[in-house]
Amino acid sequence: MPSSAPRCRRRGAADILLLRAVALGVAATLGIGVPCLQGQSEDDSEGRSWRLKGLRTGFCVQLLVDPSSVASELPREYRPLPASRSPDLHPALQNVIKSQPEFGSWSPSRLCLYYFDTVQVSSTVLRNKNPSKKPLLGLWTVKVAEAASGKPRELLLDMLGNSGRLERFGKRAGVYVHEVESSFGKVPVVDRDGIPSSDDQYRLKFRGTEIIWDGRLTADSSRVQGVLSSEWVTQGAQAGWVSGHLRLSPGWRHQMVGSLRVEGKNDFARVLKASPIKFVGPLLQQGNGELSFRPQ
Repeated sequence: MPSSAPRCRRRGAADILLLRAVALGVAATLGIGVPCLQGQSEDDSEGRSWRLKGLRTGFCVQLLVDPSSVASELPREYRPLPASRSPDLHPALQNVIKSQPEFGSWSPSRLCLYYFDTVQVSSTVLRNKNPSKKPLLGLWTVKVAEAASGKPRELLLDMLGNSGRLERFGKRAGVYVHEVESSFGKVPVVDRDGIPSSDDQYRLKFRGTEIIWDGRLTADSSRVQGVLSSEWVTQGAQAGWVSGHLRLSPGWRHQMVGSLRVEGKNDFARVLKASPIKFVGPLLQQGNGELSFRPQ
């Protein structure tokens, strides 16, 4: 490659300080920067639509984030949105700020994990026959407000995947996807009679932080009617900003009972541990979805 060709750089540590990269993206919105994704055309419209088939498992962890840990890292267009002013605050978070008003100034955040049978981008299909290694998409977001209008938005801090191919899919869509280790199975313990545990275990390991949920589904389940939709905005892998839109049509909703623990000492782990609540669920199963991206 000629020495004058632009060199691609990958984002650094994936802790909460990743927001520093978002702040640097302000310069990109002014038109500074050169696209550097090798092999990607300027208008890869097919790469911006992902077909998600066979939802095996999907759930979110509801959190509250200390605004002091993110405020200085946000670009000037956004500021942390207090939970007390969030128009669609999750009921579990509502209960926290009612009983502990001091957390009303903290910002709602969520970490969502979705496992699918296949993820298809254009003619390329990603699948894995191992049930514990199904393609994973993870979205970590925080609620913010536009500085000019005060309009609530959801800002994507990190997009996660358990495959290098998902990382390459992200490049086609113009977003960063950070590779993680994930697994699903039964809790690896036995009781005094030597009977293995029947509880499920989900594990996610991401650059020094490990998130582990042990538990089970309750007997209560219900059909899901309609389409579940969420939208967010993030710094693009090239220049400017990218908006994302996730649409899911799951078949069933199940409540989850268990415990979630966070291990690690980096900034990401500390932010998760500091949250006064880590509400998990409900769990979604079956059905399909679509994840689309649009440059702003």
